Amino acid sequence: MPPRRKKQKKQKAAEEKKKADEAKAKEEAEKEKKVAVTKGTTSGNATSYTVQNADKMTLEISASGGDTWIGVSTEAGANIFNGIVKDGASSGAIDGAENKTVSIVVGNAPVTTVKVNGQTLELAPTLVKQVLTVKLEASDSTSDSGTDSSSSSEN
Repeated sequence: MPPRRKKQKKQKAAEEKKKADEAKAKEEAEKEKKVAVTKGTTSGNATSYTVQNADKMTLEISASGGDTWIGVSTEAGANIFNGIVKDGASSGAIDGAENKTVSIVVGNAPVTTVKVNGQTLELAPTLVKQVLTVKLEASDSTSDSGTDSSSSSEN
């Protein structure tokens, strides 16, 4: 094989490898979009949170230092979970299903840990009863170009 053809073949193989590496890096970056839970406003014993980079919500509530009463409901008020989590125990996974907003009423917040998609929510350490509203922000698969159409519909 002539040296020139060999060089072209090597160059093409290197370009294909580079493209494959870039595609793999992009895919891994998409996977690594970490779920983010952002604390919003607090008014009295009510606090709002926003969940980003997730398609659904899974909650887990645990108690340490005492029992806690928990009520989880949909935005429409339908019960998802209602019960007591004993000291040292966990509720297990509570599926938020297709609900974009859930309300969590915590009956003994100082002993309670609330996790949404593995992220721990910050609770007020001194309030016994707390009402948490957790909203799932729509995932944006095209994070750079997905804002133009939504901003024009808001006007």
